[in-house]
Amino acid sequence: VSKLCNQMPQLLDAVFDGLMWHASVLVDQKVRVNYYIREMYGVPSETPDSWTSTLGELVQHGSPNLFNHPVLEVLLHNKWQRFGLQVYLLIQAWFTIKLSLFTYGFAQMRSDCSTPTVASRLAVGSMSTCTVLAQIFVIQSQIRLKQTCAVEPFPIRLPRFLANPWNSARFFSSVLL
Repeated sequence: VSKLCNQMPQLLDAVFDGLMWHASVLVDQKVRVNYYIREMYGVPSETPDSWTSTLGELVQHGSPNLFNHPVLEVLLHNKWQRFGLQVYLLIQAWFTIKLSLFTYGFAQMRSDCSTPTVASRLAVGSMSTCTVLAQIFVIQSQIRLKQTCAVEPFPIRLPRFLANPWNSARFFSSVLL
């Protein structure tokens, strides 16, 4: 896929078109379509580094317009529905709770030393410690597996986790808390 993206990007539409089968019979004014996306979906046991999977290669080397193709739309929709949405909501809930506790314990009640205020401050500290430890584990794993990427315009390579500005901001804010 990376070779196609780099050398013959105009062929990718034809490849994706070949991954769809259209029925010749209309049912309730609709055409049935089968999508053959198993190889593009990726199996974690076959490709433990998601950036070397077919979809990862398309993200890195393909044109953003490719993701308007029906095959990729179905693929991304399936991934989002199966686990992406749940993971996203879990992460957002974790950081929302942490921010709420921080706002209550440090900003709203900054001069109060009552038990609930101290408990919220300790909860923020505990959550930040757990967050930092989990993020360090991810960063260390990516360094060990050489899952790094160049950061333009600097001549350095960062773990993929830290190459994302939001992840970097969350990591450094958790360290500061």
